[in-house]
Amino acid sequence: MKITESNFVEQLKKHDEKALMYVISEYGGLLNAIVCTRLRLLKDYQEECLNDIFLGIWKNIGSFDMDKSSFRNWCAGIARYKALDFLRRYYREITLENIDDMEIPKVDEELDTYCGAGDIRGAGADARLPE
Repeated sequence: MKITESNFVEQLKKHDEKALMYVISEYGGLLNAIVCTRLRLLKDYQEECLNDIFLGIWKNIGSFDMDKSSFRNWCAGIARYKALDFLRRYYREITLENIDDMEIPKVDEELDTYCGAGDIRGAGADARLPE
């Protein structure tokens, strides 16, 4: 059976993979834009989030009611909430480090090399700063 705009929801409810491919081709750009907007700095999470969105559509298509909203809005809602879930997961994974526990080197060798042998004031600073 050919999947069209008029029958893809019905076919998706029957778990027809061709209907899912139709959703990916027709709504993938919209869903990708939502994910990229919400997770713009988390490139590693974007593809996984998009896969979870399509899985969520596949698993929850039975709860879609055409009388309540359009399929486009329903998918966009799933995308927004999945992206928020990924943000929450990312923030939970971040480990905070106490600055008192950090090991900070006493001498910054790169700074010494840049400024000159041990003189952190830089060139021309001798005339302006007292010794």
